[in-house]
Parts: sequence; C-alpha cells; structure tokens
Amino acid sequence: MFADEFAADWLYRGPLPIRGLCQIISEYAHGLRGKCIMTCGAHSPWSLTNMIVLDEARVVSSSLSVIYIWEVATGKCLHLLSAHTDFVRALVTLPNDYIASGSSDRDVRMWDTQSGQCVLTLSGHKDTVWSLLSLPTNRLASASLDGSIRIWDLTTGTCAVQLNGHAWYVVALAAWPNGQLASGSWDKHVKKWDIDRGVCDLTLIGHTGPVKTLCVLPDNKLASGSADKTTRIWDETGACLATLHDQSSIIPAIVSLPGGKIASCSEDETVRVWDINKGKCLVTLRGHTAWVNTIIELRDGTLASAADDKTVRIWDPITGACVCILSEHINSFTVLAVMPNGQLVTGSHRLCVWE
Repeated sequence: MFADEFAADWLYRGPLPIRGLCQIISEYAHGLRGKCIMTCGAHSPWSLTNMIVLDEARVVSSSLSVIYIWEVATGKCLHLLSAHTDFVRALVTLPNDYIASGSSDRDVRMWDTQSGQCVLTLSGHKDTVWSLLSLPTNRLASASLDGSIRIWDLTTGTCAVQLNGHAWYVVALAAWPNGQLASGSWDKHVKKWDIDRGVCDLTLIGHTGPVKTLCVLPDNKLASGSADKTTRIWDETGACLATLHDQSSIIPAIVSLPGGKIASCSEDETVRVWDINKGKCLVTLRGHTAWVNTIIELRDGTLASAADDKTVRIWDPITGACVCILSEHINSFTVLAVMPNGQLVTGSHRLCVWE
C-alpha cells in the first residue's frame, strides 16, 4: 500500500511542505504585473491540493484531510470540513449547493456547503479515490487507485454500478457526449463506458505510458495526455486522429480552445498550442523554469499556467507572448480556477484572487 501511494504521489506532484514563514513576494515581468486583490488564509504547513469555485462569492479548497469553504470578498473561512481521515484527492461541485470529495481514506463524501455538514458517506472503494465527476440525474462517478470506477446514486446513497476493466490505477474521468463516460488509467488505456448498461464500449489503445489527463473536445472528440510524452486526439469510434509528439515529458493537463485548438502543458517547462486537425504545434510558450502542472483558459482568451517555479504566467496563445507573471505564492504546486466574473484564483500555500 505504501509503495502504491508513493508512486501515485510521484505522478500527482503534491502537496509540498512550506519551508520558512509565509510571505508576499511581488515580481515584475516585462514591465507588467498582476495585482492580487484578496488572499484567503494560509494552508500552512502544507500546500492545498484541490480547488473549485462554488459561485461568484465562494471558493472551496483542500489541504491534507481538511476542506475549507472561503468567502472571496473578505478572505474569511466560512466552514472547515474535517470528516476525512487522509488526504483529500478530489473535489467536485454538485447541484443544489452541494460538493463531493474523494480521499485516500477510500471514501467519497457529500457536503452541504451552506451548513458545512457531511450529509452522505459513500464507501466501497478499496484504495484512494483519485477523481470525481458529477453526472446527470443526481449521480456521481468516482475513479480509484483500486482500478475501478463506481457510479453512485446520490438520492439513495448506493453504488448503482461498478465499472471494472482497467488493469491499474484509474486517475482521470471525462463526460463524453450521449451520456457516456471516458476514463484514463496507468494501464496506458482510455476506455469509453456506457454507464447505464455498466459496460465498456471501447478501449482506446495507443499510449505507451500511463494516461494522466483527459479533455473533452467539440464534435465528440477526446484528448488524452500521457506519461509517454504525447497527447492523442480520439474520435467517438475510438480512432486516433492525431498524435502530438513535440513535448519531452509528462503531459499533466490539457485545455480545449476555440477554432479546433488545444493547449497542453508539460513537465518539460513548456505550454504548447496545437491545431488538432493538422496535428501541428502552432506556438510554444516558454518562460517557466520548472515543471508546468496545470493550465486554464481565461475569459479574455488568454491562458494561465502554474508551475513548480512558484509562478503563474499569463500568455497570449496566438503570439506566444507572456503578458504577465503572478508570483504571490512561495510553494511550488499551484492550482487554478476562474470565478464567474472572470477573475483568476490561484492556490498554493494560500488562495489569491487576481485582478
């Protein structure tokens, strides 16, 4: 068990301990800087591992086994949710002001964000719950290092179906159109599931390393990023339409962009923008000096990337220019989210809201 957890943590890259006092560091790049307009208290002595936006006023984060609900306007912690007994690995929003969390304690919990109370505990996985996905008709999918996916009925609190077929850790989930589910695993495969029938319709074979991330694209396409240093584009029949080769390390995150494009980040310190129809890299975004962990598209069409160099960079995806560097954080691992009003929220040892 310890060896499995250690291996999973290696791929996940977090959390990392804070060394020294929390301090605000302001840096300038090319004469431009981002303005942090609000911070939500430190998660000392550990970095946060997950973050989701609830609404225009609240953000949820987790550190170790604890979940925090923050009021963005004041930076106040509204609720501290502490029922899990091990690291919280996944958070997802649910309808009607609920959230769900998955943990290394093997449980999935459902929370009322208004009261801060745990209203449901879903037990059954035999190893860490690594990924969660909200589904229609009050259902929830959970992926685990036990190699299985469970579909939960949140009305009854029961497991409606268990999807078995992967041979190793399942670490990524995505909602494919027509009510189907995609999963990515360390067994190097992507699978497409009919969750109503509880069967695997397709196994997408091609990656030669663990599948790290999935991203649903327009026209029923799917992108998968892998430790084999490639991103693959699949259609709904399971055909691989393109294999994107130029990056030289693990692909931890992919984001869909308008106009038949995607962006992928890599532990080779770059972000690349691709034309998926031509299978061509359009621009490489260089500037980070350590592994790039995640990317997100902002409302104005720019990209934000977070890296182990303790910075978030804002990029023009057309020209490849870095238009801003955000350096409020003093820890390496950072997560990103966008508020409904377009403001960027970054997280490491604390949450920062940027103008």
